[in-house]
Amino acid sequence: MREALLAVALVLPLLALPVHADDPASMVRITEVLPNPDPALGQREFIELHNAGTAPVDLQGWKVRDAPTASNNTNEYTFGSLTLGPGQRVVLWSNGTSDAVGPSWSSSPSKAVWNDAGDAATLVDASGATRDWLGYGSTTQAA
Repeated sequence: MREALLAVALVLPLLALPVHADDPASMVRITEVLPNPDPALGQREFIELHNAGTAPVDLQGWKVRDAPTASNNTNEYTFGSLTLGPGQRVVLWSNGTSDAVGPSWSSSPSKAVWNDAGDAATLVDASGATRDWLGYGSTTQAA
């Protein structure tokens, strides 16, 4: 049963950053993280972003990163040319190959990003401003 629970995707952000109707980029949110997939079910790690706004948002230069480790190492992905239209979602795969729903951080199927016991995902725009944050398990938000 424990394994089944760990394979459930996390969908509730622990920190609600401001949403401003006049700022379309504030409508892009982390909506789901699957840190511990079940390979027997064909799952793999991912994070999903959703544009809940009414205007497209250019994600070029935006970054998704996990929380730093004790040795201050972090995994980070920088988006290339990608515009997320109103209501659209994009999946960022942690390992394997990209597909029609999104790009991949790594072409190695064994390259995990998210720590099973706890980690945090931070979404940063091209100017370096934090747009969203989602933590789970044993993690806390950095000051």
